Amino acid sequence: MSTLESVRVLQARMGESIIGQETVIEQLVIGLLANGNILMEGLPGLAKTRAVKSLAKNMDADFSRIQFTPICCHRISPAARCCIPRRPANLSL
Repeated sequence: MSTLESVRVLQARMGESIIGQETVIEQLVIGLLANGNILMEGLPGLAKTRAVKSLAKNMDADFSRIQFTPICCHRISPAARCCIPRRPANLSL
């Protein structure tokens, strides 16, 4: 089985337990293939935990979760806050 076929099978298996979230599944797989970290944000009930559990189950991997809320953010690290620099007034784009 080629790598592409393996990815398609993984996406199909995840899609069986996460209905209507094809974009989420695709982005999780991309993050996995890119060997990156993924921060999933969203309202309660949007199957974030279910998606990651499904990914772990279908890959025969362990699942662990870290609860991260904006309230905890400044307690963990002051640098964790987002900083959006302001554009100088004399700069035109």
